[in-house]
Amino acid sequence: GVYVVAVDNAGNTTTLTDSFVIDSVGPSVIGSTFYVNNRGGDSTITEGKIFGATTVIDSIVVQLTDSSSQVTSDIGFKFNGGVNLTASSISVTNLTSGQSVGGTLSQRGDSLLLFMLTDSTPVSGNIQVQVTAFDRAGNQKSEARTFKYDAEAPFYGISLDTGAKVNRYDKVVVSVGDTVTGVSTDTL
Repeated sequence: GVYVVAVDNAGNTTTLTDSFVIDSVGPSVIGSTFYVNNRGGDSTITEGKIFGATTVIDSIVVQLTDSSSQVTSDIGFKFNGGVNLTASSISVTNLTSGQSVGGTLSQRGDSLLLFMLTDSTPVSGNIQVQVTAFDRAGNQKSEARTFKYDAEAPFYGISLDTGAKVNRYDKVVVSVGDTVTGVSTDTL
């Protein structure tokens, strides 16, 4: 805080006491939790999570907080800390294709940032969600999460032509693959 005593040449004094906050830290995503298909509920995007073709992704939501957010009456004259939702953003990029994923950004209340996807079945690939949050002091902090969206079925190949006849199984070679998430060895 600040404590100032001013004395004039006549010996009169006045005292000023005030407090202030030095805010040099940007806001953050509460719990580093990125929500999918809800407005702050229970489905989350963890790093590397795989979503399949049966999953519809209509929205991505984060809740932001600013550690120095306090109200004016708590800390003194004209301080208005907190998250600046208008300046904050969510961007979604398909890292596999290099394309941005289309959507609309909006805010809910004083802490929810909502990205509504234009297409709820994005192109398969590694999808990165980048949150860039600002507070009212102008501090910035970014956090990213990457997940896989795989709407493509695995592929297979066989070494023999359809209808071919062989006298031993060791002459038959079957190969399987998946270009997005790989193939589970449990199903081979």
